Amino acid sequence: MGPGISLSCDDAAVRRWLEEWIAAMRLTPPAPLTLVVRVGDVVPDAHRDFRSPFLQPLLEIRSGPPQGDVRIRWLAAPAH
Repeated sequence: MGPGISLSCDDAAVRRWLEEWIAAMRLTPPAPLTLVVRVGDVVPDAHRDFRSPFLQPLLEIRSGPPQGDVRIRWLAAPAH
C-alpha cells in the first residue's frame, strides 16, 4: 500500500481490493491515515445518525461530526 496508510478490514476480499486501489493511487498523506472498513448488512446506529446525507442513485453518504466518521450505505435496488 502507500506509506503512512494503514487499513483494517475483516472481509479479506474487500481488504485486498482496497489495498490494490490505494496502492494504485500512490497517495502519501501529510499525517498517518488509518482506514477501518466494516462490511455488513446494517449500518450500526443508523437510526441515531441525524447528519444530512449526501445522496446519489442507490447510495447514501454521511460524514463529519459528531461521529467523526464516514458511513456509506448502498441502498437496495431491484435486479434486472
